[in-house]
Amino acid sequence: MPPFFAPVNSAAARKRFNPRIFYVILMIVGSYKQSPACLTMKKALLLLTAIILLGGAVLFQLNAGRWQQLLSPPAETQPAEQPLLAAVYVHGEHATAHLLDGRRHTLTAIRINGGYAAHFFNDWIADHGLPLAELPLGEYALFVDDMPLTAATGYALSGYTLTRGGVNNYYRFYEREGRLWLNIAQVSELPEQVYDIIIDAGHGGGDTGAAAHGVIEAEQNLRASLYMAELFAARGLKVALTRDSELVPGPEGADDNPYLPDGRIDRIYLSAAKYALSNHLNASSPGTYRGFQIYSSVRCSNEWATAVADGLRAIGRIENNEGKGLIEHGTYKRHSYDNAEIPRDYYFILRESGGQELFPISYLHNQPHKAALAAQGAQTLLLEYCFMDNADELYLWQRDWQLWVEAVVDACCDYWGVE
Repeated sequence: MPPFFAPVNSAAARKRFNPRIFYVILMIVGSYKQSPACLTMKKALLLLTAIILLGGAVLFQLNAGRWQQLLSPPAETQPAEQPLLAAVYVHGEHATAHLLDGRRHTLTAIRINGGYAAHFFNDWIADHGLPLAELPLGEYALFVDDMPLTAATGYALSGYTLTRGGVNNYYRFYEREGRLWLNIAQVSELPEQVYDIIIDAGHGGGDTGAAAHGVIEAEQNLRASLYMAELFAARGLKVALTRDSELVPGPEGADDNPYLPDGRIDRIYLSAAKYALSNHLNASSPGTYRGFQIYSSVRCSNEWATAVADGLRAIGRIENNEGKGLIEHGTYKRHSYDNAEIPRDYYFILRESGGQELFPISYLHNQPHKAALAAQGAQTLLLEYCFMDNADELYLWQRDWQLWVEAVVDACCDYWGVE
């Protein structure tokens, strides 16, 4: 039923009805009923007019409150509460602001006196946040849904973007007068303990990984990683490794627990690297599978993984599309079913290295005092170059492994905009 014809049930509405209007209209109608000429056209029209007036009067009286509401000027609305920052998290080279209300928002960074604005939606895609490497130098005010973003007194977070052309953006989030600001400056050299990328040679120590045809995966992973580090360094990037020998990094027990101090995951965070690559060879019974597989985080886009897959295919390497979590063309995203209420990765190297944005629960459980360090994490790819238990695949790896590693490095640099 349309609102203006809704029944009136309130006493206030019944009070608004004026019964005197009925008396006037009924007197007109009654006078024509007593006339012998009431059937003439003229009087019939008068009667119809009276009935219409009666109906309109009833409707107007019953809905007077609604008319008053429509015709009155709108009441002043209460100002919305200003959004309050919980924390800024950086994944790779993208920043995301998390608010205390827990909701996802449209965020805007406006450069002061610069006429530049960057808009981004605070969604679940970790590498679609505020692009720290693309912002022009200057100071930025941050807004949420067109309102200034407020921050706790003394809040601060800073770091560096990837080296491009011999320089890096140095970003610094800070609180001033209760609001959150961002400053982008430029430096020509990274601090001693800060790296552009970190390369992880999968397995090692007591964990040999796969083994087939007399070949040990952990040894092949290390060989590929050391060569990859040389290639990236030749491009002007500062490179770290999680291990540079057969030993697993970290204290006793790190073979089974990569979250210990100075272990594999800890080294990724301590390097402050923006990107990480974890090198592996695959194996799957009955030893007939072929091709590469590239895994990226379920919280990230597939763009970087696709770029690397394209680079491998360009040199004739085939893809494998038979694993769990296939996206397309040999690229994968595999979900964990632990803590399934939030999107998390199956592979620990993706899940735990990506910073607070990717919920590194196991790392922070082992080292809860490093929550601030984990505010910034690396964007990581896990590379499976071949199925080494397939003799034909293993032969190709031993013959062409350097070519494959070079293709990965070229694809990464092209994607990052590194010459």
